[in-house]
Amino acid sequence: PDLASVLQDIGRNGINGFYRGEVGATIVAAIKRRDGFITARDMASPSSQWVEPVGMQYRDVTVLELPPPTQGLTALALLTRLQRLPPAELAAGPGLIAAYRAARDAAYGLRDRLISDPDFAPVPAEPFLDPDAAVTADSVGPDGGDTVYLCAADEHGNLVSLIQSVAYDFGSGIVAEGTGILLQNRGCYFKLDPAHVNRLEPRKRTMHTLIPALAMKDGRPWALFGSMGGDGQPQLHTQVLINLVDHGLDPQEAVARPRFRIRAGGQTVGVEATYPGAAELARKDASVQLLPQAHHTLGHAHAIVLDSHAVWRAGADPRSDGSVETVP
Repeated sequence: PDLASVLQDIGRNGINGFYRGEVGATIVAAIKRRDGFITARDMASPSSQWVEPVGMQYRDVTVLELPPPTQGLTALALLTRLQRLPPAELAAGPGLIAAYRAARDAAYGLRDRLISDPDFAPVPAEPFLDPDAAVTADSVGPDGGDTVYLCAADEHGNLVSLIQSVAYDFGSGIVAEGTGILLQNRGCYFKLDPAHVNRLEPRKRTMHTLIPALAMKDGRPWALFGSMGGDGQPQLHTQVLINLVDHGLDPQEAVARPRFRIRAGGQTVGVEATYPGAAELARKDASVQLLPQAHHTLGHAHAIVLDSHAVWRAGADPRSDGSVETVP
């Protein structure tokens, strides 16, 4: 009922009622009671940006991701390195996992060394798109989280690839009393090292993991895709895209195929038990952990693809509680 009341208030008073009215004051009070620093002035001055995506050519499609401070360049860095392999070597199996481990180390190293708020420091795209560029960096982040991805397309050509999140499971774990609103903790990705590019600073946006994606073919939108999964989202994006582009799968099969995820830090690999060769790989390699089917760290990927007959086809991940819906 508290959240319903807030939604009704937004319906009556719009955005100003939320940020500058009673709801905003309640959120500020909840944070201050816990020794936080947010003020009414902070709440009253939100801002959004309309930005150009970052992109690259992968086979015959152009892949578009969100720019910094998101980790979109990390997904492109993975694709840049995997694109050097012929499609036959991208078949599911131990060989693909080995290729991903090497590509992941390079891509995430660049991410953790270079990506932050571009309003505070420029973020060069060139190293991410150079298959030979590499740095060393510690990559540590949550395996889970509270994220939802969705996509939509209509007969007029309007497309939406959308992701939203409160970061960790249940975010900060704090609900602003009387609002039903769960407060996020996205700031956990900031670094406390004063020399780090992503150091904590006032009014700064941290590097974050949220990356809804889109792909173009022949200059027209061709696919929408994305997944929850925190740090693992670039790995999930690229596995779905390889299924679509290199293996020619329809979107439902592309998001449902067994997959793997190299965990934060790169020291272990979680592999779905039904993935080809998973059991043998786990016996030979102690760093490989077999995961039950539909394990949450493997993401909930969804996709919409324009087929050769100009018909939109969609796929919803069976690991999730999501679904494909046609709305008249």
